[in-house]
Amino acid sequence: MNNKSKGFTLVELSIVLVIIGLLIGGILVAQSMIGTTRTQTTIRQIGQFDAAIANFQTKFNQLPGDTSLMGATAGNNDGKIDATTSFFKGEIGKFWSDLSASGLTNPTGGGTFTDASAGAAWSTATSPLASVGTNGFYFAFGSTAGTNFYIISNPSSTNDGGHAIVPAPALKPADALAIDAKLDDGNAMTGNTLGTGVADNTLAKAIAAPSADTCASHTSGLYTTGTQTVACSLAIRIGVSTGTLN
Repeated sequence: MNNKSKGFTLVELSIVLVIIGLLIGGILVAQSMIGTTRTQTTIRQIGQFDAAIANFQTKFNQLPGDTSLMGATAGNNDGKIDATTSFFKGEIGKFWSDLSASGLTNPTGGGTFTDASAGAAWSTATSPLASVGTNGFYFAFGSTAGTNFYIISNPSSTNDGGHAIVPAPALKPADALAIDAKLDDGNAMTGNTLGTGVADNTLAKAIAAPSADTCASHTSGLYTTGTQTVACSLAIRIGVSTGTLN
């Protein structure tokens, strides 16, 4: 009787290792393709929004949300999407529903957007979902200088009846960089796309670019792409895709 146990030969082990390597490589390539597709879809979404805003301005000569011509609460037509003490009321709360008047529908389904200007709580029917990131939604926000941005952020919690949104990061730094590089200069500190990891209930810090956080260095503006956790929100200048900045 032959009691010797038969093991794998070096050739067989090599084949197994090659197969494992191919499987891992295929998974990584698939993940990269999915990430690229989501980034491209996000860029298309922003282009769709910019085009809808341009149509709205041609029709009404005012910005959505800021317009005095429609919505449950009239805007003041000062050229910026004003925040209020209850963040999602007022001009911010009716920005997306005003765009529905120009023909924009929710890109993730659900038809037109709900007007929240008079006090309806934030919901998935009142602002569009970003295709990239984790539970990231688009909000509109104007700085005191009248510079208007889309904000991709996670409305992680709400208070004041659901009106005062406390945003949280929604993107990994690598995803934020991919969008920034496509739309702008790839730097979190400069240009028309800004990256931040700071949660702030007015989102002013996202626009002002805080001194430091886990999304990017706000000294060099380099995104911390080695960070694999969700750490970024993005502030994207309205009109960046069409060159008609607001």
